[in-house]
Amino acid sequence: MNPPPNLRPRPVRSLATACALILVALALVPARAEAQSACTLASTPAQFEPNPPGVSRPGSLSTGFVKAFSIYHNAAGAPRLMNAETFGYSVLDLSNPASPRALKYDDMRLDPSNATTNTISTSGDGQSYVGTTAVSPDGQRIAFSLGGPGEKWYTLAGLSDGADGFGMWGSFPPHDAFSTIVQAAGGRYIAYAAATNAITVADITSLPTSGFSALNIPYDTSSNMPGGYGMVLVGNYIVYTTSAGVLTVFDASSPGPAGSITSSYKSVSIPSLTSDPNHRSPANYTAALDPSDSTKLWILVEVRAATGENSPSYGLVAVTKDGGGNLT
Repeated sequence: MNPPPNLRPRPVRSLATACALILVALALVPARAEAQSACTLASTPAQFEPNPPGVSRPGSLSTGFVKAFSIYHNAAGAPRLMNAETFGYSVLDLSNPASPRALKYDDMRLDPSNATTNTISTSGDGQSYVGTTAVSPDGQRIAFSLGGPGEKWYTLAGLSDGADGFGMWGSFPPHDAFSTIVQAAGGRYIAYAAATNAITVADITSLPTSGFSALNIPYDTSSNMPGGYGMVLVGNYIVYTTSAGVLTVFDASSPGPAGSITSSYKSVSIPSLTSDPNHRSPANYTAALDPSDSTKLWILVEVRAATGENSPSYGLVAVTKDGGGNLT
């Protein structure tokens, strides 16, 4: 079934970037911040979109459509922020997180076909085609799930051009994915795209360097990961909500060979919080690894307000792994 509209990851327009700086600051907080009993906002948030300092936004990339972003580090270890744009992406330098600086704007429709890039053309009319995006933690692989006038390209996979941009070299299903993530594990890069009925997985370690076309990357349709939305990668844990509304965690630390990449992944389901007398399903969540135990995952879960309540409730869930790799 389709997830209820209020459970789907909703496209966020200009407000997303007004809030982005808060998330950027949180992502760069030293690991020991968890020892503090409370956090205090040191200054008022500063809006840096749609025209941050640095290179200028091209007129072909309309403002007000930034609806997803990823934080990562480039090959030199410098912090970067990638924003999804209408027909491409932007890359910002986060060396000074209080003042992100634009390094690159890429309208992928205008990319030449050469040794580092390929043109991602459109079919028909539309205001944008970029849906969900993801970058590997080391900034070496990228994935875009396209829709609208770009849906013929499905989910694109690309690699770093050696500077601040990315070139697209392959594609796999689906288009209009609800979520897209790229994992770096054991020297491999694995891309995941979540749709209502299935999770599609592709090894994008080695991408085609010739014959660029749609659906030119081999892929798996996961046999053990049901379709869903809201997929996030935390370390090597994948957290998302299935189309049945169940929050689920998969241990993706050991991807299998192409054809059965996810078949050995172990999982645990969290249909509701055990402390919740109303047994409500999770609505929203965020997750982080325990700073002193990388096998332990903490998930902050929001459940909707019950009848008669005027605010949601929250629960903190710890997911642990035993010696046999089983999740609890």
